[in-house]
Amino acid sequence: MKRTLLILAVLVVTSVDFCFMQGNLQEFCQSVTTTIRCNSADQYRKINGRCNNLNNPFAGAASTKLARLIPPRYSDGISAPPVSVSGIDLPSARLISTTCFGDKNVPDTKLTLTAMNFAHFLTHDMAFGIGNTDVNGCCPNRTLVSNPDSHCFPIPIPSDDAIHPRGGCLNFGRNLFDTGAGCTDYKGDGFVQQINRVTAFLDLSVVYGNNNVDSAKIRSYQDGKMIVETRNGASWPPENSDKSDCNVETPTETCYVGGDKRMNQTPHLTIMHILFLREHNRIADSLKSMNPTWDDDKLYEEARRINIAQYQFIAYHEFLPEILGLDNMKNAGLYVYDQGSSYVNDYDSNADPSVINEFTGAAFRYFHTMIKGTLNLLNEQRGVKDTARLTDVMNRPVFVEKDDNFQSFTRGMASQASEARDANLDPEIQTYLFRKTKQYGDDLKSLDIQRDRDHGIGSYNDMRVAAGLSRATSFDDLLDVISSTNVNNLKEVYTNVNDIDLSVGGDLEYPRDSTVGHGTTYHYIFMKQFKSTRTGDRFWFESSSSPYPFSSQQLTELRKSSLSRIICDNSNGVELMQPNSFVIANSGDNAYVGCSSIPTVDLSYWKA
Repeated sequence: MKRTLLILAVLVVTSVDFCFMQGNLQEFCQSVTTTIRCNSADQYRKINGRCNNLNNPFAGAASTKLARLIPPRYSDGISAPPVSVSGIDLPSARLISTTCFGDKNVPDTKLTLTAMNFAHFLTHDMAFGIGNTDVNGCCPNRTLVSNPDSHCFPIPIPSDDAIHPRGGCLNFGRNLFDTGAGCTDYKGDGFVQQINRVTAFLDLSVVYGNNNVDSAKIRSYQDGKMIVETRNGASWPPENSDKSDCNVETPTETCYVGGDKRMNQTPHLTIMHILFLREHNRIADSLKSMNPTWDDDKLYEEARRINIAQYQFIAYHEFLPEILGLDNMKNAGLYVYDQGSSYVNDYDSNADPSVINEFTGAAFRYFHTMIKGTLNLLNEQRGVKDTARLTDVMNRPVFVEKDDNFQSFTRGMASQASEARDANLDPEIQTYLFRKTKQYGDDLKSLDIQRDRDHGIGSYNDMRVAAGLSRATSFDDLLDVISSTNVNNLKEVYTNVNDIDLSVGGDLEYPRDSTVGHGTTYHYIFMKQFKSTRTGDRFWFESSSSPYPFSSQQLTELRKSSLSRIICDNSNGVELMQPNSFVIANSGDNAYVGCSSIPTVDLSYWKA
């Protein structure tokens, strides 16, 4: 049975994905069937995340299980997707999407598209399911088939759907789970657990890779640098000989390869990858000039270490305060020092840094409501010079390199308001997602709900209880945190309050306070995740107890980091930025200024 599940899972992917997945599965089996010895004196974090925790070497490593906050709701208690408490099928994810979520374009009053895309970048750094690809044959030509293979989990189209033909479906395949990996003598936890391909740590694995083989392919092995290709005076990621990750129109069209195969998905996500790739090489150049005797490995590891530290500071001191609320973070011990040389020594070897299933499979997908369907390309004065339809440029990195689009897309990302964090989805992702040359495409919210069910994530009602809310015994009990309009929409699609999916109920909650855009239930999950992500990382940049801590002077410099500075240093032409690129520019403390006014990390403190 285990071997059958494995075969079913790999039949649906390309040969490159097959090799990639085989490596992940072998690594997973090692994590549950073998023991390894760690060297506590190792100065640098491993690419695959192993040995971060000396007592539990596989904690947070690539190819290990996701964690859970509450028990799963598999209908058979083991692996089958959930059904209604009455025993009938749950309502179609597509029906829920079109009933409970609107398509109004409401700009956020605070956050830019940088915030949405950094969330995208960050979640890719933390999680990636195995088997998360198109599944051929599960829904051929959008037609439901009788007795589909066990790895198929197509989304039925409602009979009155305004876009898709009745009786049809949206394609969907289940993620591979632990007991399907074929590990010898492994029996699991009694119910299946999904495997995370990537490290759980904020370690820029999206740039550097998650295993030594993939990492080696993108290193130049010269002066500590990553491989780049120079075109038109700028550095770009290397070309991928396998174009299957891109929607190329010709064999020579650009398709990048990097630390994460999803890097080509959207122009803004691609730009995030390129910024941190260029930043690594910029740091390596500076270190080389100051320390000419350092060899390639030393330069690479030091540049990587600094790059990760800047990224961690940006995540916890720029991005998350705008998402979780600064006071909320301070009260939870997530935001301690924003400047100065003091260390934060709260590493806990008992903390589990693993990514939480409820986080990656439901709550953090909430940022999909912030996606904008039309992207502005701006000149230096922030005037609109062009626009791009999102689905026209998805998986088409060729548009990022065209003319001065890199700079224009970057300015737009940092200036254009994201969509509001509400119960609306841009039609580009609710109707046209992945359409390629077709008239219509997929529905991202439907896919998110289906992934929630695929992972057997506990119900919204169970999760709200864990978050400190009362258990709802009727739909009207939801009015404590959900509007009457949204409760009525839930009544229209669900037959029982206990059937509500976490990825639906959580999305519809009122903001828990004036500093955030999400409700109480998601806030609980976010705080749990980001607490363990930091306290469970032995190499966290602010810790003095790590095997090779930054000096107090270096720490002071790292706390000057900002995404705006990284944009200024690596965009080859953006000369004006607001200090906080996650927040819409204003005429006050976040006004556009010259890049020379944005604080810089002084790398001279790394001179040996």
